[in-house]
Amino acid sequence: ATGGRRRQAVKVWFYWALFWLALGPFIGLFQSTQFFAPRGMEFLAGVGLSYGKLRIMHTNIVIFGWLGGALIGSLHYIVPSLLKTDLHSGRLGAMSAWVWNVALVLNLALIWTGIPGNLLLSVRPYEYAEQPLLVNILITLATVLAIYNIHRTFLARRSEGVYVSVWYLIMGLYLTAFAYVVISFIEPFVFKGGGSQVIQAWWLHNAGGLFITPLGVGLLYFVIPMA
Repeated sequence: ATGGRRRQAVKVWFYWALFWLALGPFIGLFQSTQFFAPRGMEFLAGVGLSYGKLRIMHTNIVIFGWLGGALIGSLHYIVPSLLKTDLHSGRLGAMSAWVWNVALVLNLALIWTGIPGNLLLSVRPYEYAEQPLLVNILITLATVLAIYNIHRTFLARRSEGVYVSVWYLIMGLYLTAFAYVVISFIEPFVFKGGGSQVIQAWWLHNAGGLFITPLGVGLLYFVIPMA
């Protein structure tokens, strides 16, 4: 396959991932000022960038912007390559990347402004899932678009077999959607008290275990044999 549609999607995912890779550590550097220049931290807090807000920005950028974006972008390259076909839709792949990353930009703005008491716009008290409900909706939409695109690509495969990387990457995408929907849309409205804490701990571990790990393993199964 020529891979034209694949390249159209991958470029958007990777350009955004590189942007977040630069911004995430930069915000981490701001956080560190409290250790060697406390007055600088006081200044940042005065403009709405307290240590707590900067930490949420930093972790969200690293997990969803840099790692998540780079891994999902890699998925859009690896899956068509191993299935010996092109991506189902380059436009849809690029659209999913734009929705995902615009949601992350909106997330930073809402964390900074700190709007209280608003169902759609307020930051929520879940580790690694502090995004307001509006951002949850957009990230879920981007994930659904990516799943549809990759699933259609899988159905159009020309390969005789399905290499292990493909299973890890596709199932990682499905499991990511599952875990994110649970913490974003089910936990806040269904679970209370101890049950809520259990679900939050489950998400905290599976942000890595169902999101980063299977996508990362799928990437390694592709890259290491080539090396």
